[in-house]
Amino acid sequence: MLNYTITEEKDTRDNSDLWVMRITDRLSTEAYQATATALKKIGGCYSRFKKGFIFKSEPATSDIENILSGNVNIEMTVKSEIENVHGVKVGDIFYTSWGYEQTNIDFFEVVAVTAKMATIKPIKQKRKETHYMQGNCEPDKGNFITDSSFYKKEYKTRTASWGSSTEPYLKNADGRDHMGHYYTGGSIGYSEYA
Repeated sequence: MLNYTITEEKDTRDNSDLWVMRITDRLSTEAYQATATALKKIGGCYSRFKKGFIFKSEPATSDIENILSGNVNIEMTVKSEIENVHGVKVGDIFYTSWGYEQTNIDFFEVVAVTAKMATIKPIKQKRKETHYMQGNCEPDKGNFITDSSFYKKEYKTRTASWGSSTEPYLKNADGRDHMGHYYTGGSIGYSEYA
């Protein structure tokens, strides 16, 4: 069952009594819509001003608990379980490739997703030099960069996909307008400039 609170308050327009029910758990859009529809049937209406469902008379606790426990056939999805519309999942790796007279590669691991956003953290990489000032690198999954003034600890970024491409990408992955490419495995070439 979802957690909620009910408080008795005053309507600021006419000073009449009203009861405000606030759900303290996060809901997916579908679960919110189903909950709102069910609460409307027992006299509730969502108020942006009160940030909760308002009732003109005290609602029966049993009715609310039946709705919030799912006994009224409401399909609930906790926000952390929402699937990203572009297929990005927690644990996916993305990389940016950037630089002038050199190719810098930065890797990022997805630590949380919403329907159209991803939270990513920079991770370290394993490098193998193949020639003077160039080589190949791979991500070191789970080994987050925590001691850097160059990187933020985490970034929130939009996810997207190109037309018919099956691979998603990240818009502005690193906060410097670099696109985050989906990492499919293998080594990526880098170069350095002294």
